[in-house]
Amino acid sequence: NLTSYASQGLTGCAAGACNFSLSQAYGDGTNSGQPISTLSTIFIVPSNYPANGQLAAYTNQALLAYGTGGTDVISGLEPANADCSGGKCINGFLHLLPIAPTGRNLPGAIAGNTTLQAQVQQKGVAKPVTGYPLALPAGERLFGSIVVAGTNFFFATSGGAGASLDALGNQTGATYNLNLGGVYNATPFSGARLAGTSIGGAGGAPAVYTDSAGNKKVATVTDQGISVAALPPQINLAGPSVNGRGQTPSTLLGWFFRRRGSEF
Repeated sequence: NLTSYASQGLTGCAAGACNFSLSQAYGDGTNSGQPISTLSTIFIVPSNYPANGQLAAYTNQALLAYGTGGTDVISGLEPANADCSGGKCINGFLHLLPIAPTGRNLPGAIAGNTTLQAQVQQKGVAKPVTGYPLALPAGERLFGSIVVAGTNFFFATSGGAGASLDALGNQTGATYNLNLGGVYNATPFSGARLAGTSIGGAGGAPAVYTDSAGNKKVATVTDQGISVAALPPQINLAGPSVNGRGQTPSTLLGWFFRRRGSEF
């Protein structure tokens, strides 16, 4: 394995112990089960990104976004009656991290540092963007894909306990437009929730488009129909391409692996 850190002179690397992931969602066991439940979304921070914005340190760099909280692992860890009162249900998280080598804990930093080596074994070698992962509203989890246009994140959630998430036609959740062009906000979701999208059961990626009248909108397909929300006329959806076709994001399914459902 030529990409393994085991070939970089680290100790204690028997039996694949130094085959670190790039990112493992709460691999230390905090926040209970956190299986990855979206595709990977790779995007480039625009060159005209605001100098005071939360991603200013990553201008012109590629970042990876993904979401967690799927049902395949967590159903047995929550109330069977789907009662999420009192914070009993598992929250999903929005993860954001650089993918360039400069955004990782490299072998030179890990060598001889047993604390850091234990950390990357549990969480991966990537250094998350400061302030991330971001916790979603209580009981909501991310599914499908995260669409990035300019500095705007579009994604859909489903809410409730794992036992209720499989109840077709009876799910809660929402579609969000999270603008990362400003300063960091640890609780941004109440202002990012799009009006008229308070239904869950989303599948696939939200579709961001301009209609025939020039209005910008986002559509989300759910198990209860298609929800359509208007976007502000002044919203900037332009961004650099990462796949050569003028599109951002690019969801590269083959770029990552899911050995235990929680790793890139």
